[in-house]
Amino acid sequence: MLANRNSTQRVRALRDAEIESRADLLARAFVCDPVYRFIHPDDRDWARSGPRFFQILLRYFRTHAMVLTPEMGGAVAIWTAPEPSPPGGLVRLAFTVRISALLGRRIARG
Repeated sequence: MLANRNSTQRVRALRDAEIESRADLLARAFVCDPVYRFIHPDDRDWARSGPRFFQILLRYFRTHAMVLTPEMGGAVAIWTAPEPSPPGGLVRLAFTVRISALLGRRIARG
């Protein structure tokens, strides 16, 4: 575990049970992000799709990179190697299918 010098809060790997809450956190953090809002300009659409989008990302990166969070929550960080070895073709295909299904009619914008 890592600890900030100015804090006693520890940072650790994200757990499966935390994916949903951290995805909600990320969706709220990126609610005004121009790229995500270009893809999902409607507030109701973002409220539904944003958390699902980040759940997909967190599940993928938790397996194929590193996802960290403080013990008390409130943040999440995704770390990948500068030149990561890509996951196998079936994993990439499954990820693409999930994102494509989520985007639906907005796939061209995505």
